Amino acid sequence: MRNSLLGQLYFGLAHPERQGLLRALQNESLNRRPEVTRLFEFLETLTEGQKTPRRASRHTSTPQTDKEAAFAFVFFPKKETRQAPAPYHDGKMRHLMSYALQTLRQYLAWQDWQADAGQVALHLCRGLKKRGLDRLFDKEHPRALAELDASGYRSTDYFYFRYALEVEAWEYFRAAQRHGEGNLQAVAESFSAYVAINTLRQGCATLAQKTLADKELALPYLQETLALARQGFFAGNPAVETYFACYQTLAEPDNDQAFTLLKTQIGQYGVLFPDAELRDLYILGINFCIRRLNAGQRHYIQEGFDLYRTGLERQVFLENGHLSRFTYRNILNLALALGEWDWALEYLHTFAPYLPPNERDNIFHYNLATYYFRRPDHDKALELLRQVEFRDVLYNFDARRMLLRIYYERKEEQALESLFDSFAVYLQRHRDAGYHRDMYRNLLRFAKRLLYLRPDDRPAQARLRDDIERTAHVAEREWLLSMLDN
Repeated sequence: MRNSLLGQLYFGLAHPERQGLLRALQNESLNRRPEVTRLFEFLETLTEGQKTPRRASRHTSTPQTDKEAAFAFVFFPKKETRQAPAPYHDGKMRHLMSYALQTLRQYLAWQDWQADAGQVALHLCRGLKKRGLDRLFDKEHPRALAELDASGYRSTDYFYFRYALEVEAWEYFRAAQRHGEGNLQAVAESFSAYVAINTLRQGCATLAQKTLADKELALPYLQETLALARQGFFAGNPAVETYFACYQTLAEPDNDQAFTLLKTQIGQYGVLFPDAELRDLYILGINFCIRRLNAGQRHYIQEGFDLYRTGLERQVFLENGHLSRFTYRNILNLALALGEWDWALEYLHTFAPYLPPNERDNIFHYNLATYYFRRPDHDKALELLRQVEFRDVLYNFDARRMLLRIYYERKEEQALESLFDSFAVYLQRHRDAGYHRDMYRNLLRFAKRLLYLRPDDRPAQARLRDDIERTAHVAEREWLLSMLDN
């Protein structure tokens, strides 16, 4: 059952969500079948790490699958007759699981719906209008618009719900044949803003992913939206103007003014966007900075760092309360590149509690080791690297890279040769690591030659330098060349 769609969905819920489901199953509007409740009670015993419930195992002396145990638990509880139950019926069990899955889907959909105030208000107005409850509609519709305005957001969802609410009002006025109370202008304005924001947002996503941009995806209304934005049609709408600045930044990578405008818009109007949208805008701006960095424009290190720092202050990089290990690492690298040593150390400690719990210690120790490696304080870096045990191949590669440099620079030849052997075995076991594997294989190969190179063998040094410079993928190329100069 664990691998069934029902099992995957149920076991993927957090404990409070599962408990909420078990309570909701008592409500007949969601569930009228007690066997469905008992099936979910059985599944809950599995989440608690319990063995098959005793009442289920009493009816058979042979090992049971979860489905067979669940069947006995649901249809033959302990309080029933001591006679042997009917044999397991797979068709009956499958039917129950299908019904339970549908019930779980409805519960999750209802949970998501009722948590969205905009959805609730919209459907309340729609329900009142359908039932001809005009006086209540006249009261609830303005309240729904006021609550929408009070949210503070002025982006995609805001304009969608405003458009939907204005349509309900327009249909209501039309059905009542009220003259002079039409709101077609409000309908048009909210609809055009909603379309413009989403069109520009999709355009930005396409430009940000080169693989999509190369396919020249057809985005309806994109060119029309761009033309209207250039003409000032959406002047005064911060969300449209911000996405327009973002599109210009990505479409014209040499346009510094567009990027400056985007930064200004994010800083000034960021509060108008929900966290998920604001995070996307920050990431698009940061990715632009990375592109410029890769083109050799080093001053974009500061630009990218500034975006990360303000994004951290607004907590937009936290997803479900957690900071991803990639974002954690990227921010550290930019801070170190700028020599922000004090800020970087405080940042590592401050945001460590926000890392994913199952990897928190490893990620923290690894990044703290990187900090001390770059400082450099090799004693502290070594102590921390010995505490790191990553399953991720690339993190393992990088940790061994730091160890290699430390052992070489400290002239610990025995430790270095041992690392050569273990690193070679690790590389051999991970042949699917692509060009990253090639980079570290070449680092290992050249580091070995460097270690055994005689200081007075000038021809051998020249050959090694030439090989390092001509090889396509080499981790720590600059460091290897600098060791030849020592």
